[in-house]
Amino acid sequence: MFHVRLLTASIALFGLSVGMLLTATPQAAMSLNWESKTIGLLGACTPLGYALGCLTCGRFARTRSKRLLLSGVFMAWLTLIGCFFARTPALAAVMQLCFGFSNGFFFPVVSSWMLEFQRDGIARTRLLRHYNVAWTAGTAAGMYATGWLCDAGWIFPSYLVGAGFMAGCFLLALLPECRGPGHAPAADAGDKTALRTRVPFAILTAAIVANLLALGMRSLILVNYPELNKALGGSANQMGFLSASIMLGQLLAFGLGSLYEPYIGLRRTYAVSSLLLAATGLSFAFVANPVALMPMALLTGVMLAVAFQSGIVAATGFFPQVRTGTTFFEFIVGTAGLCALFGGTLVDAARDWGIGEIGALRAPFLAMVGLALFCLLAQCLLVSRRAESRVLLPETLLPREPERNRKAV
Repeated sequence: MFHVRLLTASIALFGLSVGMLLTATPQAAMSLNWESKTIGLLGACTPLGYALGCLTCGRFARTRSKRLLLSGVFMAWLTLIGCFFARTPALAAVMQLCFGFSNGFFFPVVSSWMLEFQRDGIARTRLLRHYNVAWTAGTAAGMYATGWLCDAGWIFPSYLVGAGFMAGCFLLALLPECRGPGHAPAADAGDKTALRTRVPFAILTAAIVANLLALGMRSLILVNYPELNKALGGSANQMGFLSASIMLGQLLAFGLGSLYEPYIGLRRTYAVSSLLLAATGLSFAFVANPVALMPMALLTGVMLAVAFQSGIVAATGFFPQVRTGTTFFEFIVGTAGLCALFGGTLVDAARDWGIGEIGALRAPFLAMVGLALFCLLAQCLLVSRRAESRVLLPETLLPREPERNRKAV
């Protein structure tokens, strides 16, 4: 159990640094008077780098996990220091891309290590709780703390504070106890009987659409909303408060997963999620009070957790091998960051069209409302109301292993 606690502490420290970078970057860009499109580009580089890192990590994770982990943490530490010196958009974009790439080396490794400990008699749900609580709580704490630091004028020094926490993560990762259990998961990656291709393509598409919508809304709030918040007279502390609320919503949803797991993949679940995200877009476009926006930020976090659950289950159920499904899903998570670039480009275009400053900054959120309604229609067409649509339930998706396979293990 000491190995699990050590991994949990490492994940929390890494998440703390991630939260600090995500909150500091828009504030740093605004302090340098960069364009909205540039801010959106910076927000898109981190998740795109994460997608590329996950694809790279998937090829070597089974044989070189410890080296990948240390490489990812060290690269993240270097890029945080580089962000402190990045005063040009090009250098800042490279740093954000490298930081996302390093994340793709860290999170897939530690999550796979966590789940491998189930062979040692620790329940899978308990291990997932360790993992999800660690990264969401750490990221939320980093976001909230950075809001205070930015208000105090420590925008660029906050990167160095994050680098300090990342150095602590690296020291923990160097310990020999920071490792996996040393054996393969219960279901071998080459065993085609443990996981069968049961999820139809339409169900997978509906789950991916839900994830793109929820992740896109989060990207707009974290990357594009700071400009609107500043234009409305808000402070960086308020922005950190709202960003942390999204992560707290995810944390709450992960802890109460048993309440909604029986309903993932159903048409009504997607409908509720799309409508709530549309309401979130309207709220962030027209409501300036951060206290009033907090419930919507929490709901966004909850919808993210629900979408994540449906997406990862659908992806691992569609592909023959679990690793292929998780790699595909993490790639989708990364590409959703393009929404921030779209938002920044739309703001600059709205300014060119003669729309006022506040109206231009509201444009991405209003566009997201329309996209949410379109996604609602698409999901209603993709997912039927029949009982057979409950294919994302764990007991229907993952059949029991044959007796001969269990004995072989």
